Amino acid sequence: MTPLDLLVRVSIVLSAALAIAGLLRRRTAALRHWVLAAGIVGAAVVPAIGALAPAWHLPARAAARQSIAASPVADAAADAAAAVQPRVTIAQRAIVPAAGRRQRPSPVALLGWLWIAGAAAGLLLLSIGLGRLAWIAARAEPFEHERWAAIQDDVARGYGLARRATLLQSDRPLLVTWGVLAPKIIVPRGAADWPDDRIRIVMAHELAHVARGDWLTQLAAELVRAAHWCNPLAWMVCRAVRTESEHACDDAVLNLGIAGSDYASHLLDLARTMHTRRTAWVPAQAIVRPSSLERRVAAMLNARLNRAPLTGAGRVVAAVALALVTVLAAGFSAAQASSSLTGTIVDQLGGALTNATVSLVDLTTNARHDAKSDGTGRYDISGLASGDYMMAVSAPGFQTYKQRVVLNGAPVVHDLRLKLGMIQESLTITNAPPSGLAKPAPNRDALQRKIAAMRERSCDDPGGCIVPPIKLGDKKPVYPDTYTGAGEVVTLKAVIDTTGHVTNLQVVGTASPDLAQAAINAVGQWEFEPTRLDGQVVETEMTVTVNFKSTK
Repeated sequence: MTPLDLLVRVSIVLSAALAIAGLLRRRTAALRHWVLAAGIVGAAVVPAIGALAPAWHLPARAAARQSIAASPVADAAADAAAAVQPRVTIAQRAIVPAAGRRQRPSPVALLGWLWIAGAAAGLLLLSIGLGRLAWIAARAEPFEHERWAAIQDDVARGYGLARRATLLQSDRPLLVTWGVLAPKIIVPRGAADWPDDRIRIVMAHELAHVARGDWLTQLAAELVRAAHWCNPLAWMVCRAVRTESEHACDDAVLNLGIAGSDYASHLLDLARTMHTRRTAWVPAQAIVRPSSLERRVAAMLNARLNRAPLTGAGRVVAAVALALVTVLAAGFSAAQASSSLTGTIVDQLGGALTNATVSLVDLTTNARHDAKSDGTGRYDISGLASGDYMMAVSAPGFQTYKQRVVLNGAPVVHDLRLKLGMIQESLTITNAPPSGLAKPAPNRDALQRKIAAMRERSCDDPGGCIVPPIKLGDKKPVYPDTYTGAGEVVTLKAVIDTTGHVTNLQVVGTASPDLAQAAINAVGQWEFEPTRLDGQVVETEMTVTVNFKSTK
């Protein structure tokens, strides 16, 4: 799954959750919170069920034709033409990148690493918040107060809570709730002096969070936001989950018979008391948050709002709706299923190459796609996702072709012309005196028969029929007396022309002038029966490695 696919899939789920919650604005806050929670769960499991969900995609527009990205060795004019033409034919470009050249990372790969870095930072901040919360709780004192305990038991029975929340008292101006199996409530200093009405309101609100499991939902929302930090929808859903959680708990308090005006009055007093100075953020449910306080007070005083508890039917309908959206989103692919890379592979004379190997490696995921050319030289790789790829084409006797390919979801036609492989020769020359044993002369009759058979060989295949050259005349380099070094390796590049002579001799790299000239003088006298391709005489590139060794 590409980062783009993941972004789109998660966005579909989160957008659906926000849209459904918006359509339910006249229903209860508890139902909206349940919808948003289901959206959070759906966004979290989208990557896991992507392989199981039915695949679908948006149809590609006819005008969205795709081309091949520039090769590192291509000229600017050819690359500009390739960027606008639906069909690309590249000849004489089958060049392997130079050894040791570092490949630049693709933009998609860079975005992927940026995404991971942001997610790691978000998870680190969340971990710091949880650590700070644990630190505050460890330094808080158990709060055992008769009135608080009696009111807590009374409210817990009303909610049907079997587990008792642990009350802690802290020197910090905090009133927060967190935990699932062992919930905890932190109250500030001075809470023992609060009137019974305020204690009942606070306990009703905080235990509503416990009964609803809001802290676990909020923690899941924080994790999804950290993982998808670059998606604004994740931030919107996380904020909406917290807001609807507070509204749902407010509704639960009012459903206990507490007047909205009394609730609002106590809440405002708590807000003034709790925020006389700034407190550090902790990932826990807080009864007063300045960012949402005004809206909550307005909701408390609105007698027309629906405050009915969440029903089982509402849970099922919302969960099923978000599950269907999640499955649908999990099967979406930003890349068109019809995306393909096709073309024809020919040799340098235009003959179709059969069984040439074509491989594409996704530079982001390292996924590999392979294909073989058929009897007409045609290859076809379908079902490709958008992204950056490295394309490699190889065939026996030909140079390997490599090029970077950028796919954006539209079909691509890429024709290739492969060059003949290079002839490799190597020999070792020493300055030791001659052994006195003469090398036997080649069997001229056998050589002539071999040449005759070579010329008469028929090529049944339409292309790629290679008859390698045969050396007719050989001359070894002479170790120069003027050279006094310990020895060197001289590498020559040359061309065996259509007459069989060695031309265009060049020294690769640096070498002693004496040794280089000795190698050139000898190799320049070599003669060959030239290479034949598809029955025609062709030039062949050759590399000769001469290892000069000193025995003294």
